[in-house]
Amino acid sequence: MPIGVLHDGEQYLVENYSLGILPSFSFSKISNTTESDSRIDLDKTRVLAMGASQFEHKADLPAVDAEIALISEQLWEGDAFLNEEFVLQNLQRQLQQENYDIIHLATHAVLESGNLNDSYIQLWDEKLALNELNKLQLSDKDIKLIILSACNTALGDPSAEYGFAGLAINSGARAALASLWPVNDEGTLAFMSQFYTELKESSVTAEALQQAQIQLINGEVTIDGGVVYGKNNAEIATLPTLEESGRWNFSHPFYWSPFTMIGNPW
Repeated sequence: MPIGVLHDGEQYLVENYSLGILPSFSFSKISNTTESDSRIDLDKTRVLAMGASQFEHKADLPAVDAEIALISEQLWEGDAFLNEEFVLQNLQRQLQQENYDIIHLATHAVLESGNLNDSYIQLWDEKLALNELNKLQLSDKDIKLIILSACNTALGDPSAEYGFAGLAINSGARAALASLWPVNDEGTLAFMSQFYTELKESSVTAEALQQAQIQLINGEVTIDGGVVYGKNNAEIATLPTLEESGRWNFSHPFYWSPFTMIGNPW
């Protein structure tokens, strides 16, 4: 259960506190890192945003196109690779050639309890198994944050504490933002748009998560007529596939509470 969804009868816990989880195996990576040298440097941060919106054997994720473009073109400086370019070889190449502070992966993920070989992140043409994250060689880079915009990526079992997110941290990332259950495609776009906006203002990952969740709780993030609106009714992105779907509201905990910060809270 996400801690932030606890309610005292008047407010959710996340409305008063920024929250995160520190895995037991990640102390060595975090203990030598101070708040001052782990904050996101807004002037230098580069984002690697990769994902897939079309799948042969899984449901398509039409909002991923807008999510990747929004992050890498409007909110942050970085590089984006979608669908056919979202392959392991390209992901490895980008990590070797460039210095990124944030890695954002938007796709499907599957966690099979007790079976690391059958738990995977879906790339365009192959599956990156849970026990193959070392292929990304994250320990060779100073990755401040990896965002796993997919289902069940923070859900673990005795063989893999906090699942994909936990292993990403153990592989070298300082923190990971991931989900505790199957998340809604459109709701994820709404949440990510606010998270990156807040991160740009605060540069503290746990605080950015808290403020993004508060925006959704307060109903300030909506989709109406295919247009995604954020704080102060700002237009964020357009989803033509939702033009006839009416108005979406993301204040229910289903949409905002599964996103969990694991690792370094700064």
